[in-house]
Amino acid sequence: MSMVGERIKTKEGMIATIKYIGNIDDKEGLWVGLELDSPKGKHNGSLNGKMYFECPDKHGIFVRYEKLNSMLNTPMENTPMKNSLKETPIKDNSILFRDCTIKVDDIKNGTNNNVENVIQDNFYLSKINEYSKQLAKLKKILKSQEQEIKDLKEKHEQESKFLRNKLEKEIQRTKEANKKLSNTKKDFLHQISSFKREAMTNYTEINNLLKDLALEPSKVSDREHVEICSAFGAMLKSFIDGDHCQLEENISTVTKIFKSNGLI
Repeated sequence: MSMVGERIKTKEGMIATIKYIGNIDDKEGLWVGLELDSPKGKHNGSLNGKMYFECPDKHGIFVRYEKLNSMLNTPMENTPMKNSLKETPIKDNSILFRDCTIKVDDIKNGTNNNVENVIQDNFYLSKINEYSKQLAKLKKILKSQEQEIKDLKEKHEQESKFLRNKLEKEIQRTKEANKKLSNTKKDFLHQISSFKREAMTNYTEINNLLKDLALEPSKVSDREHVEICSAFGAMLKSFIDGDHCQLEENISTVTKIFKSNGLI
């Protein structure tokens, strides 16, 4: 039975340290990660972009747990690592493992009933460590997204406030324009009414003059009489048609004719 932190020597003469015991993504069974003392490995403790343990490049390899014993020659003897294993906890700082105190002799003989439990606990703790890192990353992403949402909300509120102010100004301008238009309409109608009253007054005066001419035709010649009637007819037509500009011009013409003949 082998444990994380144990120094081993293979039949090929390679010396290594057990750095990881557990599952590997997309691979079945239990695997052991070894850090070789010499650069005869395949990686730095990572596989397919995932870090399982840390070691220098070309010093790391993975082997199936059940094949590890067939690879071993004998455990390393007379090393500080072995002696420390007899009474001190086995640890690996590259990943999270629970402290444990297991004697090497018990591991070799398989007499310690807690060995399997320790391996299993270490595996679960490594998974917890992995999930904790993933959770920390997710929290960081969530915090970043919350800040983005907050920024977007503030921007939306500013844009809404700007649009509300702009709309209120447009409504106020529309009200002022409508009020101005209403006043202009009232002034125009008042001017039209005044013009109509003045036109009716002039029409009455001219009509009375024409009646006088009819009673006293000797006051004007036939040519002048025809000219006056033509101008009066044009004035009457423009009055009936509602052509105020033309009516004013015709009234002015008739008035001039009357003045030139001394009729007014």
